[in-house]
Amino acid sequence: MNFVTNWLSRIRVKKLNDSLIKATMQNDFTTVKNLIVKGADVNAMTEDGLWSGSGSVLMIAAKNGNLSIVKELLAKGARVNVKNKQGSTALSYSSIYGHIPVVKALLDRGANINEKNGVCMTALMMASMSGQLAVVEALLALGADINAKSTDGGMTALWFATVKCHIEVVEALLARGADVNAKTKSGMTALQIASEKGHQKIVEQLIKADALGNIDKSHTIVLPAGLVSCDRCGANNKLKGSPLEGILRFSQSRCQNCRKTFCACEGCTGLITANMPCPHCGKVSSYVTEEYDWI
Repeated sequence: MNFVTNWLSRIRVKKLNDSLIKATMQNDFTTVKNLIVKGADVNAMTEDGLWSGSGSVLMIAAKNGNLSIVKELLAKGARVNVKNKQGSTALSYSSIYGHIPVVKALLDRGANINEKNGVCMTALMMASMSGQLAVVEALLALGADINAKSTDGGMTALWFATVKCHIEVVEALLARGADVNAKTKSGMTALQIASEKGHQKIVEQLIKADALGNIDKSHTIVLPAGLVSCDRCGANNKLKGSPLEGILRFSQSRCQNCRKTFCACEGCTGLITANMPCPHCGKVSSYVTEEYDWI
């Protein structure tokens, strides 16, 4: 008899939980409240495929930005730091989708602001990567670790904002003291990834913030054509007087002896022939074709 009773009770709770999940997905606050009163589990988790992966009802409400449902679930005992199978939390979802009131509500109830999700990123990194400036500012104001690094590659929030070219987020992070010279596990800085991605405005901002103190010059630099001048003729010097002048140089070929360069203009290219003496140092040398390099 007890077995039958327990079995029927489990079926009833499962139906309530499934209904709670559905009502949360639909942002139906009234139904959510009624189902909780009837005994639905506020920590119910979806099954794979019912939602984007697995997740708690709190995660669903956080992703939707539904503050009323989030508060109701928290008030009735929803676990704020629970993770789904992908390692994400409600704070992860609210941060990446830019729901500031939900972010604050979760933090007020004890969400771990520096917790890393399944892809080894904190809420600040997620918001920075998504360009959620207001969330970034809110997280920083509430104590997020601005220089925390992702577990896998050692990237910071500044690195993620840089690689996605969110210049306002980059500026906000720099203004709050982000380490402009922090290196990833592969040895790259934000300046180098901005250079490789061709994010010229971010390059200038990073240089202004003194991003030259820790550069690994072995990395390739790729920027839009015609930014800095050739060693021989001075061509293509379109950013004279900018923070880039004296930092990078454009070249078509580089003498392997004196390391000076020749650009792609007719006068310079015409000089590059087999076994020719370098017009800079006078020695016969080999020449390496390249695009941009650190001075």
